[in-house]
Amino acid sequence: MESTNYLQNGVKELTNEDLLIVNGGGFAYDLGFFIREMVIDLVNGGGIPGYIAASVDFSLNYKALN
Repeated sequence: MESTNYLQNGVKELTNEDLLIVNGGGFAYDLGFFIREMVIDLVNGGGIPGYIAASVDFSLNYKALN
């Protein structure tokens, strides 16, 4: 098992691998994504056209993230 080096205040020193990890998840990301989809819906006039535009945006971004 790998030993971890802790600084005096108990915080773990970040490794190069830790520094390269991008984590944009959590509640703030979900809320921002929801607001983005609502704005796309409204900009495209709402209704069916807005729903289609928001759905296309969601499907493209979901595929890119997973």
